[in-house]
Amino acid sequence: MMKKFMSVLLVVLIISGLSCTAFADVPKEVEAFPKIYAHGMLVGRGDGDFALDALVTRAEMAQFAVNAMNLKNVPGNFYYTDLEGHWALGSANLAHNMGAIPWDEKELQPESAVTYGEAAEILVTILGYAPKAEAIGEQGFMMTATSLGITNGISFVAQDFATRKDIATMLENAMDVPLMQQVGFGAYEEFQIMDGKNGVPLMTLEKNFQ
Repeated sequence: MMKKFMSVLLVVLIISGLSCTAFADVPKEVEAFPKIYAHGMLVGRGDGDFALDALVTRAEMAQFAVNAMNLKNVPGNFYYTDLEGHWALGSANLAHNMGAIPWDEKELQPESAVTYGEAAEILVTILGYAPKAEAIGEQGFMMTATSLGITNGISFVAQDFATRKDIATMLENAMDVPLMQQVGFGAYEEFQIMDGKNGVPLMTLEKNFQ
């Protein structure tokens, strides 16, 4: 699943990287998140309120993941059985198909709250660092998220439910993290960080929108 996810993501990054999105004027309440707001990742709930103090739902987190990969208009094969008529039907199924979210039960329970640990796993995965995190062990995803700077500026317990404000902070931080991609397979399994050094091109989620 991870190999498929990263190969599909890199193709999308290369193709969509040809377009350019200009930053829009940012409302005061979300001015700390100019990149994700400009790219349409951070939107209000039904009444337009950004609800930054509210808890993030699984449906919202799946949408965040799809938005971060700039795949908002890409369809996904149906997997979850409890999303008929739900606004997140397409994004949640796409996020699952790509291995970007950790919920493998047939029912997503879209209104369930997301923990900081789950959010960290999702962001580490879409950045390509899941193999590194899994090699560390039980706390690998949280440790990797911290080392990459994804959790800068927030204080939390991994098992606690995450607020929209803190997830926005994590997303904003993740935008400039160099992606890691797999360049060797099987007996020659190898991963490379796309950091712009030693002839390797810099590739980030942010560059996907430029």
